[in-house]
Amino acid sequence: MGLTPEQTRGFTVLLVVAGTVTLASTIGRLVALLHDTGDQHRLLADASLIPDAVREGLRVTSSMPVVGRGVVGDVELGGRRLRAGDRVKVMTWYIDNSVGRFDLDLGYVARTRQLWFGGGSHFCLGAALTHPQLTRFLETLLAAGRPWEITRRRYRFNGFIPLYRRLDVRLR
Repeated sequence: MGLTPEQTRGFTVLLVVAGTVTLASTIGRLVALLHDTGDQHRLLADASLIPDAVREGLRVTSSMPVVGRGVVGDVELGGRRLRAGDRVKVMTWYIDNSVGRFDLDLGYVARTRQLWFGGGSHFCLGAALTHPQLTRFLETLLAAGRPWEITRRRYRFNGFIPLYRRLDVRLR
């Protein structure tokens, strides 16, 4: 069974919006992480590390730091009994960052399972767009072959997702 033109338009809009939200919450923070850790120099020397930078950037920035979910079956978790139908908040930022700071050498960590994209029926439809878009962004940024510096940054406060209000970047 195929999608109607209206369903196709709706699905396309959903993909673009979902991917854009993740990109908007990740790009500036990833650029700053690569600058602050000095890992931009490793990427400049070895572009094959870009997928690692994308995965780690998404893990550490966790574009959805908290998600609400329903318990599907009775379970005991951390000494607490949860029943089917209970509502819980999953602290994805905490889980994602519990394995350590941004680290290009960390590799895939199964217990975080890319929780920033949700899972199961709640898996982010924009996830398929995010990896290639962030990859192309980093390839473009690195194409000049020069490191960058952050000349000014202002954090945005009072928001659900940590972002920069302003991040000025200059190639050296």
